[in-house]
Amino acid sequence: MGRFFLDHIGGTCLFSCATCDTILTNHSELISTSFTGTTGRAFHFTMVSPVIVY
Repeated sequence: MGRFFLDHIGGTCLFSCATCDTILTNHSELISTSFTGTTGRAFHFTMVSPVIVY
């Protein structure tokens, strides 16, 4: 069994996964909403909580 990583995101405006509703980061970490990644439109953040997808 792996280790659990607990992180206090803080803030009032949070960004979460659209599929599983896991909280990833807050609004204060947002750099740009006009970022374009290799797969299309994306948001650019300074920090996002580490998440492992199985």
